[in-house]
Amino acid sequence: MKMSTIIVRLDYATVNFAPGSMSSSKVSKVLLGGDSLFWKQKGISENSPLYSPLGLRWLENNGYAELPHKLEISGVGCSHFAMVLPDLVNEAEHRFSRLDFAFDVLVSRAAWRSFICAAFEASLNSERERKNFRLSGQGEAMTIYIGSRRSAKFFRIYNKTLEDPKYQFVQDGQVVDVPDDMCVIRYEVELKRHKVTAQNDIRVYDPSPAFEWYYGDEEAQARLCEEIRKLWLSFGDSVLLPEGFETAEIGCLITKQKFCSKTSAERLDEVRENLHDYPRSFEHTLNFLVSRYGKYVPYIVADTEYISICHDACKAAFGFVPEYYLEPSKPSGFYDLDDSPVALNDPVECPWSFEQLELSQIDFLESEV
Repeated sequence: MKMSTIIVRLDYATVNFAPGSMSSSKVSKVLLGGDSLFWKQKGISENSPLYSPLGLRWLENNGYAELPHKLEISGVGCSHFAMVLPDLVNEAEHRFSRLDFAFDVLVSRAAWRSFICAAFEASLNSERERKNFRLSGQGEAMTIYIGSRRSAKFFRIYNKTLEDPKYQFVQDGQVVDVPDDMCVIRYEVELKRHKVTAQNDIRVYDPSPAFEWYYGDEEAQARLCEEIRKLWLSFGDSVLLPEGFETAEIGCLITKQKFCSKTSAERLDEVRENLHDYPRSFEHTLNFLVSRYGKYVPYIVADTEYISICHDACKAAFGFVPEYYLEPSKPSGFYDLDDSPVALNDPVECPWSFEQLELSQIDFLESEV
């Protein structure tokens, strides 16, 4: 997998705020200039988290007295609010507990399949010094995980095109069309605040400076990019990295000129102007769910256990179950026993086992928008 230029972007962030220093309304004011109508509470408890279709999750009290307010910003949220996130963290005492940085590579599907095979072979190598190297998923949807989720650094490599068919690949500031025989491969490194105690010596890994580097001057951004390069190169296994990664040019998605050339008001205007075509709109998410999981709907509505799950999801999200949802019409191909053309003593073939369907595949009402 060859590359010429790597663009690093902030892909996820978790920020913890001091007591009383931040609130959901203040988050709205800083990020959207006063509009607070983009929160949705999931759950009936007053402590239930708030979600936003703009890629945010707010938890008023996470149980920690020192920094009780928690804001999670997803990848799409990082992209949408890229120009105003520094304004948010500068508003109150805060600490980053997680920062994810990612870069994309455009490769052929054949090259990606070859990469998966090589990665699988590497994962079976008992002589590898790096532990916790594993693959998950099937076929081209395979994800490569490296490291431990409980450690300060965790790595992922996966096919972004399969995760989001409408994902746009950006190269040199321009959106590039992805042909059918090509795919976008995502490389992610997850940096978490991590405390280690050994022989009365406490060491804390703090990812917070990486955020300042990302929004800093050219020297600071160069430091971040080189740190990310070193992290990936630390595995010492060429099969994991694109060809030419060691010497490729690396830059950040945010440039100092772009960031400083706009006033706070202008940045807010830019955010509001882009609301109408936000890439994670409800309609887009619903279409994606239907295209991927629509074939399971007839089986869901014909099974009492899955119906109860849907009812519980409705109650959690809306506080009640709509009347028309209580007694769905019969899906095509299903019959009551009295109407069934198949004799009761005859064997009935089932196209698949309910036990083979993972709950995450049908629990779309609980999924974040």
